[in-house]
Amino acid sequence: MTWERGANMVERPSRPFVTVVQMSYHDHRSLSGGGLGVLMHALHALQDVASVRLVTNHVGLEDVTTWVAAGNETYGTRVRADELEVGVFAPLRRRFKRVPKVTTLELHVLRHRQMLHVHRVLSDTDAWFSVNGEMAGRGRWMQYVHYPVQSSRRYRFAERFAQFLLGHRLRNGRSHRSLANSHWTREVCVQVGIRDVAVVYPPVVVPDPAVLLPWDERAPDLVCMGRLVRSKRIEVMLEVARRLHDAGTIQRFHVVGPEEDAAYAASLRDQVAAVGGEDWVVMHGALPRTDVGRLLGSVRYGIHAQVDEHFGMAPAEMLRAGCIPFVHDSGGQVEIVAREPALRFTNVEDAAQKVQAVASDPAMAERLRRLLEGQGEWFSEDRFADEIRGELKRALRTDRA
Repeated sequence: MTWERGANMVERPSRPFVTVVQMSYHDHRSLSGGGLGVLMHALHALQDVASVRLVTNHVGLEDVTTWVAAGNETYGTRVRADELEVGVFAPLRRRFKRVPKVTTLELHVLRHRQMLHVHRVLSDTDAWFSVNGEMAGRGRWMQYVHYPVQSSRRYRFAERFAQFLLGHRLRNGRSHRSLANSHWTREVCVQVGIRDVAVVYPPVVVPDPAVLLPWDERAPDLVCMGRLVRSKRIEVMLEVARRLHDAGTIQRFHVVGPEEDAAYAASLRDQVAAVGGEDWVVMHGALPRTDVGRLLGSVRYGIHAQVDEHFGMAPAEMLRAGCIPFVHDSGGQVEIVAREPALRFTNVEDAAQKVQAVASDPAMAERLRRLLEGQGEWFSEDRFADEIRGELKRALRTDRA
């Protein structure tokens, strides 16, 4: 592990030392999306009340100052790089990377072996906070669970290997104070035996108010956002958009997100051509955060079709930008739209009918906009910061485990 210590990071005996842990179970070389937002806002919230260290296996974090500056600009945070100590693990040496049935199991074990090392090195830590799910930590521990890894069948095998190789049970993470990103995720956590779980919705950044147009000036367009992968079911949303366009309800359908699955992205382009959508379907690809805000601030409707989405940063961003989002009737995303039946759909026909109903009834649209405006407060940055600081105070009142 390599360490970088901020120039103005000094020992402060009167303040607790908090070690924030960002340990991915995957081989991503970059942090992005909601996970990075949670990390940046957690660092921001904790730096005002504690001396903060960050431990991560994010191998792309070579220049801490540049990385923090980019994160601050994207998420509107004020993390102080000069007061942050950062430890970055070297890439793991893996023996089973080419064996799909074993690779996740091996990663579980190696990540926790790294954490055992961290516990020995940072023995002066007063409280630990994992922002990427369960970790088998020791001491005063909090963990933010986007979705429990213990729900995976492979986790059970990793548990046995870890006990054999490390003499340390991964399932110890079930006893830590856990924060779930939705009530739906909380129920999954409870089902797999995580005992102490509270819901803390992730922070969702509001775009610059200057780019948020009044409703009457917005285009009657439909937008979807997210990685271009099959689980997002963009082809389903394309069919909804086709029906709405044919009916004259929308002018354009915007698809925003990085093309992580090249074959799937190519098939989507073929489907766009097949429905004659070259003139009204806009494939934006990945956009900078400012451009995303500008787009969302100029359209009326959003749609999200993933089944059992754990939370749903995309519809939450739509909501915070003043759009009316429609979501699949499953997972945590229904909480974003206050479980409003008019905004939940089960299939293509249902989705098209519900967008059509709102688009043709100004009074209904106004009612939904007022509902969603109040709902957005649940995802505010200030609320998240207050809850994270409250969790730290709670942890510090407890005895070390």
